[in-house]
Amino acid sequence: MTGIENAERLVLHAQPGASAYVLERDNEAVATLEDHRTHVEIDFPGGEAGWRVEPYGSGWRLAFTRRAGGEPVAWYEGRRIRSGGRLVVAPDREYAVRSARLKRLDWTVRDGRRLLLDARGATRDGALRSEIALQRGAPDEHVLGVALAAIALLGWVSATGMTGMLVDGDIPVP
Repeated sequence: MTGIENAERLVLHAQPGASAYVLERDNEAVATLEDHRTHVEIDFPGGEAGWRVEPYGSGWRLAFTRRAGGEPVAWYEGRRIRSGGRLVVAPDREYAVRSARLKRLDWTVRDGRRLLLDARGATRDGALRSEIALQRGAPDEHVLGVALAAIALLGWVSATGMTGMLVDGDIPVP
C-alpha cells in the first residue's frame, strides 16, 4: 500500500447518512468522529480529552481544539488552487498535506521530504473506507493520524453532497 516501513495501520469507516464515524487500529476504536453540522467532535477511548473541529476564516481552514478549552491542538489550511494544504501542530511544527487531484480520497503528509502518513480511500456503495499508514514514532503521531482522518472524512462528506459541517458551513471541497 505504501512506502512507509514499520507503519501503524488505521482504518476509517464512514457510511452515507451517518453522523458518527469510527477510526480503528486493529479493530479497536482509536477515535469517534461525530458531525454536528457546524463542527465535528472527536472522542477518544480511555478518557482522553476530546477535540472539536470547526472552520475558521475563509476557504478550507479547520481548527482542532480541545473541547475543554485552551489553545488549538492543530490547524489545517487548505490551498486555494492546488489540492492539499498544510497542517500545523501546536506549538509550531508544520507538515505538508497533499491529496490526489482527481481522487481526493487519497492523502499524504510529509515532514520535508519524509513521508509520515499515507491514506488511501475507496468508496463502495457510497461508503468510505480509508486505510491510513502512519509512520511509527513520527513526531505528533497521534495528532497526524486523527487530524488526517478528519480531513479525509470531511472531504468525502462534502464531495458526496451529504449534509454536514462542510456542506452547511459553505466550505469548498479541498
